[in-house]
Amino acid sequence: MISPQDVQRLRRLQWRVRKLIRGLLEGAYRSTFPGTGLIFEELRAYTPGDDIRNMDWNVTARLGEPYIRRYVDERERTLILAVDRSASLDFGTHLDPESGEILTKRQILAESAAMLAMLAETNRDRIGLRMADATIHCDRSPSRGGPHMMRLLADLLNRETPSDRRSMPRTEPMPKSIPSAGPSPLRILLQSLLNTPRRRAVVLLMSDFVDSDFADLFRLVARKHELVAVTVDDPRERALPSVGWVRLRDAETGAVALVETHAPAVRAAMAQAVANRWDACDSLIRGSGATRLHLATDQPPLDALIRWLQQRGGNR
Repeated sequence: MISPQDVQRLRRLQWRVRKLIRGLLEGAYRSTFPGTGLIFEELRAYTPGDDIRNMDWNVTARLGEPYIRRYVDERERTLILAVDRSASLDFGTHLDPESGEILTKRQILAESAAMLAMLAETNRDRIGLRMADATIHCDRSPSRGGPHMMRLLADLLNRETPSDRRSMPRTEPMPKSIPSAGPSPLRILLQSLLNTPRRRAVVLLMSDFVDSDFADLFRLVARKHELVAVTVDDPRERALPSVGWVRLRDAETGAVALVETHAPAVRAAMAQAVANRWDACDSLIRGSGATRLHLATDQPPLDALIRWLQQRGGNR
């Protein structure tokens, strides 16, 4: 269910995005994701000045006079929002200045996906949505229109997931590990994108990429679609604070460890491990021909989206 706080956040978001769309944001979006392909418009007699490359030689030979085929650009885009719903995305330490609530990585991705969906709707693009935790639990085929958009936004802002319904009561002792139930949500999403129709789409893969063994699938999706990796992290993941002994739990595996955060070597080692993971992710994104939009829980996602659209549209 969508909470009243999320409804208010969505209304504020719609007002801000629509105000920006009237200005530079819509143009930046069009520059970033241009339409692809050509559609046939008409067959007509050749007139001096027409491009001879558009000559229809079959019709010309049959009728005994030159005819050309006229095409127009196909501006329609298909945008697929592929949103990871892994347990690691429930982490967050930064407060929302408007509501006073802690912003999780999951909320940042959901808000960003909602903004991109509203932009796509304004440009009359077809929008699809895929979300996964242990299994694909939301798969909306690309479409357009008000009812489709409202259902899509409701899916994005619904905080409850199948994993939430299976979660343990807080009164039970925390296990040292939780066995893996199968492929990770990120790999499930990537595999599902490979099974989409062959028509090329713009795919925004939204995740914190806390995973392994997904590189091959990532490269295959980047080869099939125009892939944008939308990454997200939290400041406390980049730099662990010095607060003494802390019990940390891996959200993905359930593994628990006691960590002495006062020790500089421990903090440095954890920061280096995170930096190495992101370096590997950056290398994969660049090497596969995809692009990256980075978000963080301590930065407004709308500002990051505007900067990215302007930069990428200008580069194109």
